[in-house]
Amino acid sequence: TALIGCGDEGGVLVGDHNPEYNKIVAVCDIRPSNLDRIFDGDTGPRKGLKKVYGDKEAAAIKRFGSVDELLAKKDELGLEAVIIATPL
Repeated sequence: TALIGCGDEGGVLVGDHNPEYNKIVAVCDIRPSNLDRIFDGDTGPRKGLKKVYGDKEAAAIKRFGSVDELLAKKDELGLEAVIIATPL
């Protein structure tokens, strides 16, 4: 699975999924600060990928600055699904 949108809602959804059944292999956001934040998390329900997966496994998650870049690598990543957490 890839996560598109790493802001507030994306951060909440990372903590709400079960990593045993839905493994995030890539994240995508146009804001570099959101790409950092999705890994580190912050207060409240936004745990961050490092806390969900551990530092070593989280380091293997690929980062993308655009949906086009992400989709160009979909086969390489083995994507089967995306979580879309962008603003309305």
